[in-house]
Amino acid sequence: MASLLNLRPETRVLDAGSGLGGPSRFIASEYGCYVTGIDLTGEFCEVARSFARRFGLQDKLSYLQGTVLDLPFEANSYDVVWTQHASMNIREKVLFFSELARVLKPGGFLACFDIIAGSGEPVVYPVSWAESEKISFLASQEDQLQAISQSGFEILSCDDRSQKALAWLEAVLEKQLNEEETASLTYKLLLGERMNTMMSNQIKNFQTGRTKVVQIIARKPDEEMSFIE
Repeated sequence: MASLLNLRPETRVLDAGSGLGGPSRFIASEYGCYVTGIDLTGEFCEVARSFARRFGLQDKLSYLQGTVLDLPFEANSYDVVWTQHASMNIREKVLFFSELARVLKPGGFLACFDIIAGSGEPVVYPVSWAESEKISFLASQEDQLQAISQSGFEILSCDDRSQKALAWLEAVLEKQLNEEETASLTYKLLLGERMNTMMSNQIKNFQTGRTKVVQIIARKPDEEMSFIE
């Protein structure tokens, strides 16, 4: 997704729902951007800061605990807003994307990579983002795009990445099963003892079309020249 944006060292990026900081570290290390991450889970922010220091990126990265539904930033603060695997747990999608639009500069871009609802058949739980449907709020592709448009964005592209996501999940699960007895750093540290079940269920959801992964690029309208290629 980052390759679709002409990111420069002076580009200011907000990672909304930054988790353990993987995307923000990639953007900072590959493109030299300054990235601010915000996540609801304080422990995730602490781990992300630790990784930033470990890889010498502490001058490029900052993380704070907070809700993406009420961002503690002034309007028109960022050139790019990045969000990856966050909206699945957010019921108020128009509020979420409206907050992202508020802090984005005119002419800036939203890059969104998320799991959405597919065929309409019930999702098999637990999965990595939710133990049950109580905290899972998957939108259909139509509803996701509508929420983004209603929030003031112009949709530039929407690409299905489900097959690539499925292949990645299958490879990760196979590796996890092979290394489970010997490796100390595994996804089980994050997902717990039900990790294999969660990942197996997500593979089934993709295979049966219950869920999809889409990559959406949108723009906050402005008459000025933008930096997207």
